[in-house]
This record gives sequence, C-alpha cells and structure tokens, in this order.
Amino acid sequence: MRMLDNEKLIKLVENDIDKLEDGYYYYFPDSAGGMSSNLLRLIADKLDAMNFEHDLQIKEYFEKEQQKCTCDNPSAISACPIHGLPKLIMTQIRT
Repeated sequence: MRMLDNEKLIKLVENDIDKLEDGYYYYFPDSAGGMSSNLLRLIADKLDAMNFEHDLQIKEYFEKEQQKCTCDNPSAISACPIHGLPKLIMTQIRT
C-alpha cells in the first residue's frame, strides 16, 4: 500500500468539501472506502481552518446580541429586545 503525504491527501478530499446554507463547510465523501485516523484529522483540521472566519462572525454576533438582552436586568421594564417576551414571563421561564 502506497502512502501519500499530507498535502496530497488533502487535495484528494477537497472536491468533497461543500459550503452549506449555514455558512459552514462540510465534508461529504464520495467513496465508501476506509480512511485512516491521520486522514480524518487532516480533514477536520482543513474544515476548521475553512470555517474559522465564519466561526468568529457567529461568535461576535451572539456576543453583541447577548449584550442587548435585558432579561436579567432588574431595571428593565419593557420586553426583552432579544427574546421579545415581557420581563415577567422571562422571570417565570428562568425559575
């Protein structure tokens, strides 16, 4: 059995990587053949690198949105701008 270097292995699987509606890249193998743990780690590392920027954008978005949430703010009288529920209901949900 012939061993391939890491770069060649990644090139072999790049055609099986697609971006879905959620903005993340996923690996869809065409073959039903076996894969070594080394190849699977390389694929995972490649996907992590491709998804890195999108991950940052998602985390930033939710950090900003969390800052807007008034569910735990005792001085907030109106509905939470994030959850859209009146403060009384949010208090009941959390207890």
